[in-house]
Amino acid sequence: MGKELGLVVHTHVREDSITLYGFKSGAEREAFEQLLTVKNVGPKIALMALAALSPGDIASAVRRSNP
Repeated sequence: MGKELGLVVHTHVREDSITLYGFKSGAEREAFEQLLTVKNVGPKIALMALAALSPGDIASAVRRSNP
């Protein structure tokens, strides 16, 4: 039988849609949400960044770009 898996969810609400994004950890969700605060970064770009960088690396980069 399979094992249980915890999932952390971000609900992204737009005028025309509601989309759920699932993450393995709270740190991943927090990094995703930090990326969404950066100008011109939407969910698709945020997910691509998470595929390439760790949540800690993303947090550092966002802090450097938002004085």
